Amino acid sequence: MGVNSMNIDYIAVAAIMFISLLLLLLFVRSTQLRKASMALLLAQFFSWPITLAWVYFHLQINPVRFFSYATKGNFLFAFIFHPSVFVVYYLHYPQQSKWYIKMVYSMILSGFAICTQWLVEQYTNLIYYPHKWIIMGNYIAILILYFVSRKYLDWFFKKTGTASEC
Repeated sequence: MGVNSMNIDYIAVAAIMFISLLLLLLFVRSTQLRKASMALLLAQFFSWPITLAWVYFHLQINPVRFFSYATKGNFLFAFIFHPSVFVVYYLHYPQQSKWYIKMVYSMILSGFAICTQWLVEQYTNLIYYPHKWIIMGNYIAILILYFVSRKYLDWFFKKTGTASEC
């Protein structure tokens, strides 16, 4: 691992953080902060253990990562990037559209998250997948995670009576 690869890794980390922040700043209105906060926390709640499971079963290796003494998981993607993408997904989900529009929307947002992760895996040392099929498994896991999380949040905000306020 040379100096150039470390520079690329740090640039990628800064870019992912910037993209995450930009997504939240551009797509979350001030009237949606309650929903956005809950969506972010829920996505973090699910994505962190899933990432740790991928690492535990040697399906994902993270050579360069935050908190390297505490965990082998990728904090950047599991706790910052994927939850930020989910917030955008949830807040702008086309509730009143036909089923195929909803499916395409889900596939595009999940695809954006996975394509970003794939590019990082290809060009940096932040993520390494020992088997190339794992990226597709990650895509399916994110689709399921987004679906389950959205259903829960819809139920939660309907149950608390704050669905129309947020």
